Amino acid sequence: EKAISLEPRSTAGHVEDATARYAEPRTSTQLSVLMPSSYHSNVIKHVYADCRQAFQELGHLPQVLEEQNESQLILGHHIAEAVKNQLPDLVVFIDHLRYETRAFPSRLPVATWIQDDLPNLRDPKLIAQVTDHDYIFAYSSAACKRYTGYGYPRVDLLPMGVNPDRFDFEPGPGDGKVAVIANLQEQPINPAGVEWLQA
Repeated sequence: EKAISLEPRSTAGHVEDATARYAEPRTSTQLSVLMPSSYHSNVIKHVYADCRQAFQELGHLPQVLEEQNESQLILGHHIAEAVKNQLPDLVVFIDHLRYETRAFPSRLPVATWIQDDLPNLRDPKLIAQVTDHDYIFAYSSAACKRYTGYGYPRVDLLPMGVNPDRFDFEPGPGDGKVAVIANLQEQPINPAGVEWLQA
């Protein structure tokens, strides 16, 4: 993880500085991967931790950019500065598109992994800006179809995975039961075999 500065700045200089690098052909098979995360989302932190491990195991160089505490917030100029300093070969964004910030040179590949149905991902103005350097993935076949219907030129399937290094798949007591953990005030109709645990 990289510590970030919260001083307000423009993205323009950083993007211009990095643009020339992306006009040159790649010479290495080892990818530098930038993943702008969020201290404010436990799910995104865990997904990026698994992504970082997977990229490392494949021999690549992942960097997770994240706030260091709850009072910070990553802004476009923080991402642009990381792009300038790291010169990544790929950016992996969860639930955001390249065009929400002007932090990226146009030829830098950006992969958007849709995991939540958020309004920014359905914005026709942003969708219209998607180019050949944008790779859009969604968590299910139904989501791929739905987002293609919103106007994306192509949406590929990238389902959620489970990291076997962090989660035990060995059979244990209680296997075969389904538990649902929710913060619902009232339990919905309880199907047979489902145990509800209220938070």
